[in-house]
Formats: sequence, C-alpha cells, structure tokens
Amino acid sequence: MDPSCKYYMDLISMEPLRSIYMYHSTYQPEPYTDDQFRGRLRCDLQLVRKGWIQCVLTDLRLSDTGRYQLVINVGGKDDLKTCQLIVRGKQNLLTSTLNMKYNRTII
Repeated sequence: MDPSCKYYMDLISMEPLRSIYMYHSTYQPEPYTDDQFRGRLRCDLQLVRKGWIQCVLTDLRLSDTGRYQLVINVGGKDDLKTCQLIVRGKQNLLTSTLNMKYNRTII
C-alpha cells in the first residue's frame, strides 16, 4: 500500500448510535474498539488496498442484533455500506462475518 494514501473507517452501531470500531491511518496507531465488542470484533485492515474490508464478530450476543453502518474514506473519497444483523439462538455459539466491498483500490 502506498504509505502516503490515507484512509479512515468507522463501523457504527445504529441502535444505539455509537462507533464500535474506528481507525484512521494518519492519527491512530491502533484501531479503537468499543468495550462491548473488544475481543469479539476484528477487521482486516490489510484488505483495504484491495478495495474491500472484512470484519468478523465472534461470540454473538442477542444484544448484537441491529443495523450497522460502515463509513470508509480512501484517498479522500467516501463510501457507505449498511447491513442488518439478526441474532437468534444460543449465545456464544455463533460467528458473523461482515464483508463489505467498496469502489476504491489503493495501489
């Protein structure tokens, strides 16, 4: 990845409205993860250069059900994706993978 190309991502829980995972390549040495998701949510930032991002949420809880929105800015251009997660069944047995493709590739 071109080190001069900056990017920002923010994975937001819409209900209640809060950032659950955030990273800015210029200002943050490490991604921020909300306390309720720490240890259960990871996003592969290395995939950004290929034009997509993958976030994996493990040990799902019924309270994880809801709408999530990913805001990503690569090279000054924004993209926004929204998804709905529905959790049913026993807790701690489920994993959800969120794959979001956007229209930018970093060379």
